[in-house]
Formats: sequence, structure tokens, C-alpha cells
Amino acid sequence: MPQTNSQRVYETAEKAGKVSPGFLQLKEKIELPNGETTYNSNGVHIVKFLSDAVKDKKNPKTGEMDGGMEYLFSENGLKVKYHVFAKNRNGELYYFIERMAGYKIGDMISLEFIKKEGEEYGFVDIKRPIGTVQTEEVPIIQTEEAEAKEEKVPEMPKGKDDIDLSGIPF
Repeated sequence: MPQTNSQRVYETAEKAGKVSPGFLQLKEKIELPNGETTYNSNGVHIVKFLSDAVKDKKNPKTGEMDGGMEYLFSENGLKVKYHVFAKNRNGELYYFIERMAGYKIGDMISLEFIKKEGEEYGFVDIKRPIGTVQTEEVPIIQTEEAEAKEEKVPEMPKGKDDIDLSGIPF
């Protein structure tokens, strides 16, 4: 079947790195007949962890810019991003960031919104998908003679991609 012009333009832009990733949608907003809002899960999402970055975003509750993390995942071959604010309602580190600190770039992760019974909101359940295992680094044991011969590796200078974490308000 021939490609449409839109498909060709999209493909060209994607190859050039000019397509912005979509957003990972873990829940859907439901407007109830009484005017209240609730959220429902739209299922389990198996994603590959590609990167994370410290990023400010406008908080819809306060209208102010707030610090947080933006995660980039791959889901079914498409890049998607997911943003969380750094602090929870109590001013503590948001659990999502705490849990994601246990994963490495390239890890497969299962994400699912779980609604708390009787409440409007819920939480995101983060775990390893069934059938995947965490690869642990195998320690390298060397003799003292091999260590003495080994050259010392110089420390890497700070580069433009280093993140200044002092701006996170904790």
C-alpha cells in the first residue's frame, strides 16, 4: 500500500530526530455524572527504561514551576515520556523517583496505575515484568600482582551532560 504524504514526512522527521516522544498514559480521566472526576487504569505497560533527566514543569495544582524528573521509555518500539514532580504532598521525595533509582538504563519495567479503593487517586505499581531478571555485576577478582601492574584510570572531567542536582529543592 502506498504511503501518504503525512507518513513520508513523519518518517523523514523521525530519522532526523525531530519527532517529540509522546506521553505515557497510565490512566484515563473519567468525568462522573455528578461533576466529580476519577481515574481508571488503562492496564499494564511493559516499557524499556531509556533515560531520565531533572526537569522543571508547571504544577497544575499551584501554577508554579516545580522540580521533578522526566523519564524516557520505549513502549512497543515507540518513545514515550513520563514526568513526576520531585516531592509528594508531604514534601518528601516522590516514591516513583525512589523506586526508579533501583533500575538501570536498558531495564525492562512493568508500570501500572492502581486506584486506591474509595479514593479518587492511586499510585503507579513499578516492578520487573515476569520472566525478566536483574543482571547483577559479577565481581572481578584479581591478584595483588595484577593490581600493581594495572594502570590507574584518570577521573573524567565534568562535561556538558553532567546534571547539577543542587537545584532540586531538598
